[in-house]
Amino acid sequence: MQEKIVELIVFLMKEIRQTRDISKVDVSKLAESGYSQSEISTALSWIYDKMNLREPLKRFKRRRVKSYRIFHEAERQIITKDARGFLTEMYELGLIDQLDMENIIERSLMSGLNVIDRNEVKSIVASVLFEYNSPGKPGSRVMLNSSDTIN
Repeated sequence: MQEKIVELIVFLMKEIRQTRDISKVDVSKLAESGYSQSEISTALSWIYDKMNLREPLKRFKRRRVKSYRIFHEAERQIITKDARGFLTEMYELGLIDQLDMENIIERSLMSGLNVIDRNEVKSIVASVLFEYNSPGKPGSRVMLNSSDTIN
């Protein structure tokens, strides 16, 4: 479930980067692709909360200086190429910062799994994005309550 929200956030952030306006993003094709209204609303709510509260808004701005993290050989052996590409995409979109990336890589290596694929990384990214350890923070809920609305 959380992984689908992460997919939606990535898609929406790409669209926002292109249109520069969240209100111009066409979400109708998301519903046609099988995402529920609740999932779409949760992703939009998360993005709105982060942008509205200016929680490190610098993450959402385009970077002028591009830096790339080089994966160590041990990391490349455990984390698949697809998963590394997904992490890089998350960083490029500004959804995670360098510290988040390091934490995600560390959690991946500490998981005890022999291979970390894209789905495993999505799960770890979801825990970072939604800050499960801080349920009181705005934007930390995964799903909306039945009485919540997005205007």
